[in-house]
Amino acid sequence: MKSDGLWRAVTAVVRSEISDDERNLLSGAEFSGIRSGVARIRLAENEKMINLELLAAKLSKAFSLISGRNIACKFATNGSARLARLPHPPRLNEFFTFENYIVGPANRLAHAAILSCGEKGTAGFNPVVITGGTGLGKTHLLQASLAEPGSASDNDRIEPGGP
Repeated sequence: MKSDGLWRAVTAVVRSEISDDERNLLSGAEFSGIRSGVARIRLAENEKMINLELLAAKLSKAFSLISGRNIACKFATNGSARLARLPHPPRLNEFFTFENYIVGPANRLAHAAILSCGEKGTAGFNPVVITGGTGLGKTHLLQASLAEPGSASDNDRIEPGGP
């Protein structure tokens, strides 16, 4: 199957599984073929900050289904495109430390859960999900745990969430 035909077939397969924003992003994409088991796709813009890892997984599944072999996806972008990742770690507020955190009845469990994650040799809470109202210290706890030396390893993932 030629590159153009393969790309049309893949986008047709994923059409019902992707959002309008993802469809718009792919409509301006340029498929440059498959090399060494990797489909290479150049994106013009990612203005909606689409999760490219999730989109790549959907496309990989479609490429594999059509071609009959495992195909991964790799995106390349033009210089002006923005990926859905931060280019560098966010700055931490120096005030947000465990020493400055005020523990009260509304945040005691969250404080204990975060502290247990940093202790060596304990299972701790996995994953830790912190929710609560405004002003209860969610951001303070998160930043304090990140600022603590040796608190986050390369395997740790911290993801913003919420409604």
